[in-house]
Amino acid sequence: MTSNKFFFQLFALTLLLIGICLLWGQYSLYIAEYNFLYLGLTFFLSFISILSFFLSQKATSSENVHNFTKVFLGSTFVKMVGSVVFLLVYLKRYPPDPDDHTFILPFLMIYLAFTIFEVMFLSRLGQTVTLKPEEDNFIDYIELEKKAEASAASTTDEQKDDDDENPPFEPPTLSPFQK
Repeated sequence: MTSNKFFFQLFALTLLLIGICLLWGQYSLYIAEYNFLYLGLTFFLSFISILSFFLSQKATSSENVHNFTKVFLGSTFVKMVGSVVFLLVYLKRYPPDPDDHTFILPFLMIYLAFTIFEVMFLSRLGQTVTLKPEEDNFIDYIELEKKAEASAASTTDEQKDDDDENPPFEPPTLSPFQK
């Protein structure tokens, strides 16, 4: 995925979610109180997505294939914990009405939308992760096979000379009492 395509899709998703939350707030008195929460969460998750994109691009070009997995798990963990902390801090500062539990629906909608978006772009980036051999690390299997045949031929000649001097080792037989 190119950077331009990623940023265009992220911008479109962010605008769509902001629009949905603002429209939803127009029709619900409770939701309008939480617009700051939803806008803050949207921008926080956008920042995490941008950070995840750049780190995963860097991880796809690294020699260690496991770096991409570390970036994916790390960004998922930061997004999950950050969202919960963001929610708890906001609710502590602005306690909700005891009858109001509708604030969680837009929160989950935003979180799930960014999770789906992140999985989509990371899976596209993850398909490009390949182990790229460098000239120093490249294994020439034909050369190794030739070396193995040559060493096998030389050891069989040496073994023939050694076999004449030293008979093969035979383990001692055990009596029935020693078993």
